[in-house]
Formats: sequence, C-alpha cells, structure tokens
Amino acid sequence: MCVHNHRMSKWCYALVINYVVVSLLIYEVTSYFTPKYDCDICHKDDFFTRTKFATSDESQYLQHESLQAVRVKRQNTAPSRPVMVQAHASTRQPPSPMTTENINLLAEKEFDVTNSTNTTVLIYDHLFYHVQYFNSDEFPSRWVDLDADNLTQIIWSLSTNHKLAATIEMSFELPFYGHMVKNITIATGGFIYTGDFIHQWMTSTQYIAPLMANFAPGLHNDSFVRYLDAGDGVFVVEWKNVILHDQPDYGNFTFQALLYETGDIFFIYEKIPASIHNISTLWHPVKVGLADAYMFISEYLHRYRQRTFYQYHAVKLDYMKIANNKIIHMKHQSTCITYNEGCVECLESPANEVFRCGWCSQLKRCSHGVDRLKQDWMMAQCHENVRAA
Repeated sequence: MCVHNHRMSKWCYALVINYVVVSLLIYEVTSYFTPKYDCDICHKDDFFTRTKFATSDESQYLQHESLQAVRVKRQNTAPSRPVMVQAHASTRQPPSPMTTENINLLAEKEFDVTNSTNTTVLIYDHLFYHVQYFNSDEFPSRWVDLDADNLTQIIWSLSTNHKLAATIEMSFELPFYGHMVKNITIATGGFIYTGDFIHQWMTSTQYIAPLMANFAPGLHNDSFVRYLDAGDGVFVVEWKNVILHDQPDYGNFTFQALLYETGDIFFIYEKIPASIHNISTLWHPVKVGLADAYMFISEYLHRYRQRTFYQYHAVKLDYMKIANNKIIHMKHQSTCITYNEGCVECLESPANEVFRCGWCSQLKRCSHGVDRLKQDWMMAQCHENVRAA
C-alpha cells in the first residue's frame, strides 16, 4: 500500500522517521543515569550514531532495536551472565566455538598459595588472563616513580576536570584479549578505555580499570593524571592524589596501571584511604578489572547507524585485596586470534587446548567464535563452515 499510494507513502515515511526519533528519545532516558564522558582529541564518527550496551540484562534493550538487530541478538549471541565453573584446571572442558551456550564460559579456579617467595597470595584462572595477587613486600620493586622520570607526561586537561577522557597513542601495540591495541583512552574516573570506537559511555565495557570510580582530579590542586611511555615496552598510567567527586572526605587515592608489550597488566596501589565497598555507585559505576566486548552494527534508512556492544568476558577482581601497597598481576593468555598464518597453525596452537579454535577459510582467520570481530565471523557464516580440530 505504501508503494502504490503517494499519500500513504509520505505517511509511512513520516511514521518511520517518528519511530527513529522516539526510539532515540527512549534510549536517552534509559541512559540518563549512565555517566557520560567527554573526550579530548578523540575520533568523531561521520554518522549520527546510537550506541547501546547489552552487558547485564539484554532483554531490557530489545524494545528499542530494529527487528534485524533483535533476530541477530537472539540467534547468535551468548548468554550475558557467564557460567561459573569450579573444575580443576587440568580437567576443565574448554568451550566449543560452535556452541553459543558455552562460548561465554568463565572459568575461575583458585590455585594453591605460592610459598617459595612468600609474596604471591592467590592465582586465579580467568581463561583470557591469569590473575595473581601479591603482598606488600613486592611493592617497592614494582611501583614506578613518575616524579623521578623527566619523560613523564601530565595530562592537564584531565588533571583539572571531571568525567573527561583523552586518547593517547602508545609506542607499541598492547595485546588485549588477543586484539592489538595501539591507541588507548585514559579517563579521569580511574580507568582506560581500549575500544576503537569512542563514545560517551566508556564505563560500560572494553576497559582496563585499576579503580573505576567517580574521581574528580579538578577538586584538588595536587591531583594529577599522567603517564610514562619510555619506549621500553611498558606504558604507565597514574592517577595521583585523586579525590572522589561525591565523597571527598575519603581522602586522596593514588594508583597505577602498567601495560606491558607482552599483554600483561599490573595494577599497583600506593594509597587507598577507604574500602572499595564503601565507594558510592549512585552516579558512577565502581569496577576493578578488565572487560571486552564485540560490536554489532545495524543501519536505519541507509543513513543512521546503530552500534550495540555485547560484553563477552570480564575479569572482576576482589575488592578485599585492594589496599595500600598491594599489587595485582593479570597475565595475558594465548588466544585463537593470534594464530592467523593458516589452518594448521590455528588448530595446533596452544590456544586451541583452551578455546577449541576454528579456522574460517572465508576470512582466513582463527577464532573460537567470540571476539571483537564476531560480526564479521557471523556474516561470513564461519560458525557454520569452520574447520576445527
């Protein structure tokens, strides 16, 4: 009817436009309480873009999406809540790349205390990263004194503001969940955003968070956000003497994130004046750990583009182990996407023992089915034609 009747065609077109506008307004209301970060010197998208996240309860987002996006979500995505497995590491069954019910498997295994040096507290296996907690006696050898290095760069725009982020290009590429990251976005809120697409809701996922909270460096003259990249394969970010915007009486926090060219990440805490459990989450999330997501892109009227992020994995660290002079080491593990030289290398890789890698000849890519490039994997029907060991 919309094709053969000119008046009805106009009416249908107006209806579609109104639907898009109303959907945008609905989404803005649902995102009202999510902290928005402005970005200093960041990538700007060419299209007017809606950005949404499905990291906890996906059902609440379904009513605001196109039918195509809903179909893709229901058919091809893993459950948002990971399955907890407490099997021994040697007997743990890795997830299959063909089974979406198991692809979001999070294996968390507590290993024995290492007694040889009396420094290691616990080691946890989080599949993509092994997490190791250290006692205070390791602190002097790990803490980086940025005051003593003349290559230290103070990010003045962050040091004098609140809810602001700045993108920095590192001298090396960081393997993050196996993906090579060259540019990182440092935020006043105690975290680093690692995504390629910059948006205002950077706290949702794709982060490295030594202590994500509502910090406002601009409240204190001695608060600084700074970094050091000496070209030696380690990038240091420090939040020095930062104060919580809503709880300034808690005092000054000082901590660092060390990013290594190997993919290893260290969180080092010099001064933590309050329990992390007591930090308010009313206006800003509080997170400690890592998270990554894949993105699906859908278009409206061949002009408007919607990006929906699906968090496929997170490393959530223990708040109780964050205190003065404490250290957390996240050791990066080999992943399928590292091995893209050919099918044999993919299927015989060390990552295959954990993730059950599959080789997609259409893309010439090795994957276990869920990573940042999942949309390409699904569009090429790699999940149906993959070669696995």
